[in-house]
Amino acid sequence: MGSLYVIGGSRRWEAVTLRARRILQQVSFAVAQDAESARRLLAQSGNPVPIKTPAEQEAVLGALRQGDGALLIGEERLGPADSVQRLIRRVAEQGFSVVAVPGPSRPLTALILSGLPADSFVYLGLLPPEPAPRRALLDLICEERRTLLVQGPPPPLSEALGSLLDALGDRPLAVLDAQDALWRGTLRRAQAETFAGPWVLVISGQQGMVRWEEARLRAEIEARLAQGASVKEISRQLAAPSGWPRRQVYRLAVELTSVDLAPAQRVGTSGSAVGQA
Repeated sequence: MGSLYVIGGSRRWEAVTLRARRILQQVSFAVAQDAESARRLLAQSGNPVPIKTPAEQEAVLGALRQGDGALLIGEERLGPADSVQRLIRRVAEQGFSVVAVPGPSRPLTALILSGLPADSFVYLGLLPPEPAPRRALLDLICEERRTLLVQGPPPPLSEALGSLLDALGDRPLAVLDAQDALWRGTLRRAQAETFAGPWVLVISGQQGMVRWEEARLRAEIEARLAQGASVKEISRQLAAPSGWPRRQVYRLAVELTSVDLAPAQRVGTSGSAVGQA
């Protein structure tokens, strides 16, 4: 019975570790989601073996009965895709040896180069491409104090930055682009820049901020409503400084708007609306 070697790291031969090179030159087959880049890598190794996809579980199991295989993960994501995880679990359940061959990871590289706290972080992976699920996710982590890691696309970088700025407020940010060049600045400043994807965003966690009491938030919302600000404007303006998720600020503003309108909507005993001509 063969072993499945899970090889992480770059698809560029010059960046592949010596241990990974030796294994690639010895295996009888490979497994990869990106067959084209895997084919180029294997050609450079001098061992252009057949390539299977993670979804071909039975074919992989059959090949492992004949010899060793290499599962190429790549450096783009911090964790493997669902289909890769299912394959690894199935291979292990069938009694085959699964051996890790670590390599560089772009998200971890970006985190280390960013200069932001790296002792503890939250990996968000790819943000939801649709605005509503993306807002819901970011509302959950807007008070997170650990460093945040985000990858993409999807969504387009401009949309990702806009959603992050709305939910988190302006924060320190580092961007690792497709050329592995690192840019440092803030979420707001990044909106004026252009970065080639795929990219990795490293975002500062919430620092030095105490969440406002609800009474204070309500008072601030009422003051801005009196100044003529819209509910949408208020939720965007107050989410970051108050420490409240934007969606919750929005709901409070809607609630207070309804309360303000209530007196004008009361109906008198004669059936006419009070205050109406």
